Amino acid sequence: MSRSSLLRNSVILIIAAAVARFLGVFQRIPLVYLLGNTGMSSYAIAFNLYSTLLVIATAGIPTILSKVISSKIADNSEEEAHTIYHRALFFSVISGLFMCCLLYFIAPIYARISGDLDAVFSIRAIAPALLFFPAVAVMRGYSLGNQNAMPNGISQIVEQVVRLIISILLAYLLIGYGLIWASAGASFGGVAGGLAALLTLIYCFKRNKHLKTKKKIVYSFGGLLNFFKSSLSTAIWLIKISLPNVIFSMTVTLIYNIDTSSIIPLLKDKFTLNEAKELIGILGGQAQSLAGIPIIISVAFSQSIVPVLSALYIKKNINELKTEASKSLRLGLLAGLPVVLGICFASSPLVGFLFNYGGTEFGKTYSSNMVIMITISSLFQILMQTSGGILIGIEKSKYLIISFLIGVSSKVVLNYILSDYFGIYGINVSTIICFLLMFLFNLSIINKVVTLNILGLKWFNLILSTSIVVLLSLGLNKFVVKSLNLFSYEKINNLLEVVFIMAFVCVLYISLLVTFKLLPYKDVLNAVSRFKRKTRKNS
Repeated sequence: MSRSSLLRNSVILIIAAAVARFLGVFQRIPLVYLLGNTGMSSYAIAFNLYSTLLVIATAGIPTILSKVISSKIADNSEEEAHTIYHRALFFSVISGLFMCCLLYFIAPIYARISGDLDAVFSIRAIAPALLFFPAVAVMRGYSLGNQNAMPNGISQIVEQVVRLIISILLAYLLIGYGLIWASAGASFGGVAGGLAALLTLIYCFKRNKHLKTKKKIVYSFGGLLNFFKSSLSTAIWLIKISLPNVIFSMTVTLIYNIDTSSIIPLLKDKFTLNEAKELIGILGGQAQSLAGIPIIISVAFSQSIVPVLSALYIKKNINELKTEASKSLRLGLLAGLPVVLGICFASSPLVGFLFNYGGTEFGKTYSSNMVIMITISSLFQILMQTSGGILIGIEKSKYLIISFLIGVSSKVVLNYILSDYFGIYGINVSTIICFLLMFLFNLSIINKVVTLNILGLKWFNLILSTSIVVLLSLGLNKFVVKSLNLFSYEKINNLLEVVFIMAFVCVLYISLLVTFKLLPYKDVLNAVSRFKRKTRKNS
């Protein structure tokens, strides 16, 4: 792949992922108003379980298949590339059907384990989405392998737009029949999104001659049997290659899944069933949604850093490898921190403005604090995912399995211990700790290959800058709450508070970074000029 193609495809994927994630966050806002915290409980349980199975069903295929297809095309083995694609596509249909049936039939068992029997309908409503996404993953991988990321980007955005529209529409139309049906309708939006993504890719493939394949399948019993056997062997081969990446990709969805399925059983002695369901709704509908905003940064860094580090590692350019790996973690930390701080300090008016606390006094009591804790965890998630991308780039992806086991096992143990002492906040703190432990493990492995210098002696400057922001923002928060209640309509007051606090945090933070030379002004100008030069070259 040429450098211009690599840059173009990386930009397309990063923009598409950012837009898709933003739409996914935005979708929760009207759903919280329609379903409330209690109704969002069933939706969150269903969505997190589905997301975990989706990662398993797609098996990291887009990334791995794109590499395989790209190498075959580079070797002028297009016929072999087409064969691999068709085999993978065929097996994706089989795996999708299996996962769909599995999710549908385990729905009552899983709902009983999670303590929310109403979630059965929501889980079953989203199950058919697994019919489409394995095929979507294969087609996206094949498209990437042909150095064409546009179908991937378009299909991701179309998927989220359709999901958003159908989820909200069905929840609105079915709310009259009760929260159970409305939650199930919201979940079914995922099915509509999956179908829309598949149809979009089919359309793009037909319009692009480079994505058309001429491979024929022999429609006889013997031909189909041989094709099934070869497809199975191809699928097993792809899964073996992608296994560490798949397991690592499951981490976040599985950790969120652990939370939504364990809150009711762990907190049954501290809260009523309805209150525990509200906590799940707050976590899945509000906290995890807002915490997803800083994660957009980690998506950008973890996706873009892998090819760069891979090339440097192959060339044994250790000094440049050290520089780029350190820079990716440094930028992830420095870019994610102001977003996290802004959401944390503006959490109360932000949740009030966007979600109205789920419409209950109980939600008003717990929403803001839960948003703060889960948003803090997102900073360590950025570092964990970026460091995971570095491990893939330096061909140490096998350690991602150990990282995954550390994260999940610590999460389960800490949930059980901390929930007994601190209730829902103990469960939130355990999320912070498990992401931190995973990052520290990843960092220890990376440092065995190349010693990173993320901030060096400037860690004190960052701690001092953050402390100043925290102290001044706490004081500002109290002033804003007292002084900006200018209107009788609470939403407008909340919006003014959010804008004022976030603007203050970001301006102060960036000023301190420049003052303490954590973000030198010359480096910013150099980065802008380099970007302009690359843009001119590729235009």
